[in-house]
Amino acid sequence: PTKKSANDSDSNGAPAFAYQEVVRGRGKRQALPGHDCEECRKFHDALGKGYDTGQMVMECSRHRARHIPPSTPPNFWKLTFVDSVGSENSTD
Repeated sequence: PTKKSANDSDSNGAPAFAYQEVVRGRGKRQALPGHDCEECRKFHDALGKGYDTGQMVMECSRHRARHIPPSTPPNFWKLTFVDSVGSENSTD
């Protein structure tokens, strides 16, 4: 098997790996496929069954990219630190 390098590309000249690219210009960004995040899904669920969620995401989504970025792991932003002062006093 051949190894993929950062310089490999497909027949269109696009890289053969997923990455977050900068797309400038409103029209070019609108042409990218839309996707939704967990918060957007909650909003779509609250709207009810009368809406076509797929069409709404493609037309109105602010989340647009060629590749959907991975979601943030649970509790990723829940920062906790060990109380080092308290642990030093317990050994006395």
